[in-house]
Amino acid sequence: MSGKKQVWYIEGSAAAALAAPLHAHYDLHPVPQNNEKDARALLSAGSNSIPSVWLADINALGEISNPQPAAHPNKNRVIAIFSADGAPKVKSNLAGHPSKDHAIFAFLPSFAPSNIVERTLEAAFDNIELVERDRASNYALKIWERER
Repeated sequence: MSGKKQVWYIEGSAAAALAAPLHAHYDLHPVPQNNEKDARALLSAGSNSIPSVWLADINALGEISNPQPAAHPNKNRVIAIFSADGAPKVKSNLAGHPSKDHAIFAFLPSFAPSNIVERTLEAAFDNIELVERDRASNYALKIWERER
């Protein structure tokens, strides 16, 4: 397994076009289009607790596919890619519940420049690390308080 950070996306999607130039810096994981159910299962599995970011297209209804609860929800982020063709207003049923399993971390247009995509990905990975450090420090604090 590579030491690169993982980026997942559906093959042939607008997200795939945004992911293509990122292969030098990230471990890219395309998922075949006809395996959308498998894609949700992969997200739910938490990529074996390895930090990962999904670039996910918003479908024609303007909603992201509902991922199932993950075994490691703090290790995943979703960046929603919206169409540049005047698609319907974005209405994510996940965005209204940021504390739930896979709230959308960010939205990007399908025409976003690669430097913006990279900066957004880095922010998502930094956020995963920050949440993990916060969890670890809270755990250490609880142990310290118990031992006092």
